[in-house]
Amino acid sequence: MIFLFADDPLPPAIGPDEFAAETGDMVITHGEKDRTLYVGMGDRSKAKPHTWRKATASAARHLEKKGSTRIQIHVPDDCVTVDPIVEGALLGLYRYDRFLDEKRKNKPKVANLDLVVSASRLATAKEEARQAALASKATNWMREIGNTPPNIMTPAALAAQAKALASRSGIQCRILEPADLEKEGMGGILAVGSGSVNTPRLIVLEWMKGEPGEPVTAVVGKAITFDSGGYCIKPPASMPEMKFDKMGGCAVLGIMAAAADLGLRRNLVGVIASAENLIDGEAYRPGDVLTTCDGKTVEVIDTDAEGRLVLADAIAHARQKYRPDLILEMSTLTGACMVALGTDRAGIFTDHEPSREKLIRIGESTGERLWHLPIGDEYEEAMRSDIAFIKNLGSRQGGASSAASFLRKWAEDIPFVHLDIAGPASIEKDVPHACKGASGFGVRLITRFLFEKP
Repeated sequence: MIFLFADDPLPPAIGPDEFAAETGDMVITHGEKDRTLYVGMGDRSKAKPHTWRKATASAARHLEKKGSTRIQIHVPDDCVTVDPIVEGALLGLYRYDRFLDEKRKNKPKVANLDLVVSASRLATAKEEARQAALASKATNWMREIGNTPPNIMTPAALAAQAKALASRSGIQCRILEPADLEKEGMGGILAVGSGSVNTPRLIVLEWMKGEPGEPVTAVVGKAITFDSGGYCIKPPASMPEMKFDKMGGCAVLGIMAAAADLGLRRNLVGVIASAENLIDGEAYRPGDVLTTCDGKTVEVIDTDAEGRLVLADAIAHARQKYRPDLILEMSTLTGACMVALGTDRAGIFTDHEPSREKLIRIGESTGERLWHLPIGDEYEEAMRSDIAFIKNLGSRQGGASSAASFLRKWAEDIPFVHLDIAGPASIEKDVPHACKGASGFGVRLITRFLFEKP
């Protein structure tokens, strides 16, 4: 695999009528024993890390479809670091084939990737490639969990994945089952999970590798393993994709895995609120009043606004038990955010300017792009309840911001960042650089943020 910009000379075997080296162009030449794929990069001045990542992913997927099982990638010095190329190849080659028939499942797969770099950058490139491979491995692992159907990936099964991660990585894991949730007074999680035989869980993962006395950073995620909407039921067309309502929690698993594999030297805790939102005679209803673990009461207006209920307990638990210096929460929380931003960006909601600026900058590099949306007291009036501390739904106008403002109530005085990943958490159909399904959004973004965090 060789990359060419539009101003590079073409190899003698390729004519300008068949390959112009524009973004997305690819052409294969055949030698006696091998073949070479030339990949167009377009305008040299516009190449960014994610340009390299997408180009490599598209090219690797193209070669695999052609039957390649080993790929040699020539990394030009124009690509300042090798990590976007490694990530592009490994993330691009991922596919979910667990339930395919044997014929489709056993298609040739790329088993080896070789990088060719200039001698002067060999040592640096090896370390960059190692780190990128570990981050990609954690991302693809969480994608596998995210793609698993809801009849298999229940809250208990998700907790088992967390336990398996802990046993192989040195992470400490604690699972709160229904009796524990009752004891802790976690009325939000218990209510959302009350309509399912697959009972809810709160998953807590600790990676305490910082210096003594250093603060804890908390990452919190929503993992609704299937969301019917409850009594405020969703339209049938929306149902099949609701296994992806667990992607915030899956991202937390991936972040914890990457932190352990990469040897993060700080105190990190991951909290995942997992439930299945279904309907039966025990299910919660509009009009119910719930009490979360810190004593706040919530009037239920809409059972399909369940994510903020489970997250209220998770955020409060992180705040009360760990007093972190930052709570960073991720969830597929609102359709309103997806309407506002589409499927390529997540919304970032926070008053904590240093975190906001750093996350947006890192996201531009990792390809997990963010856009700042407002959070503030002006959204709280619509959530004012006559019978409880707050309602779980505000106005349709500013729906993503009101949801973020709701969650901030449970962070209280702790700096709080909410990422609404409803848009980019999953991919609706195959694209040149990625397969349909869970995207892995957030793992590399937050992992890099944690390593840069002072």
